[in-house]
Amino acid sequence: MSTIPQSYPAAIDWCTDRLANWPNDPATIGLDAARVAELASLTAAASAALADARQLDEDKKAAFASYNTAAKAMRDYASQSVGIIRGFAKASEDPSTVYTAAQIPAPAEPTPAPPPGVPFDFKVNLLQDGSIELNFECDNGGEGGVSYEVRRRDGTSQTEPFNFVMNATERRFVDDTIPAGTASVTYRIVAFRTTGRGNPAVFLVSFGAGNTAEVVMGLAA
Repeated sequence: MSTIPQSYPAAIDWCTDRLANWPNDPATIGLDAARVAELASLTAAASAALADARQLDEDKKAAFASYNTAAKAMRDYASQSVGIIRGFAKASEDPSTVYTAAQIPAPAEPTPAPPPGVPFDFKVNLLQDGSIELNFECDNGGEGGVSYEVRRRDGTSQTEPFNFVMNATERRFVDDTIPAGTASVTYRIVAFRTTGRGNPAVFLVSFGAGNTAEVVMGLAA
């Protein structure tokens, strides 16, 4: 470990602390007055330079804050102006002429969102209160407006219906409605949006000893 700190600010503090005593009788520590005086001069110069650097850093932060404020105001006003131009173009007989003159692109024709995919890659986590947290993936599931209909069948009987649990808005949900002592449950999850539904995914969750839960298998829908 170095006697003098590697950090320059800490080294300045170290020298400043020693210079409070070293000039009093430098000969007792093997130094002469000239060396102590030179160290004092170098420490004062380093301390002043550090103060200047810190001030420059503060000035730089203030300058960037001012720049960000000014640039945001400009962009917001320009965005409002584009909105006015688009409104004017929409009401005009020849919108393309307006967009060409304004040097902005015409709005793109909306494209239909892809259909939601089938949920997959299920992961289960048993929580301390006995509820379970389920996470999964879904192709096109990150598109706006996709929700997930969650239904559950308790036990292993294939004749029991899937009962509605919730509509989840994320690719995760917590189910705290599982009856105590249930050995396994089967979930049926369908991704949907207002324009259509995806195909269902069905999978089995088994509960074991030691407060464990695991996805055992995917099943046919």
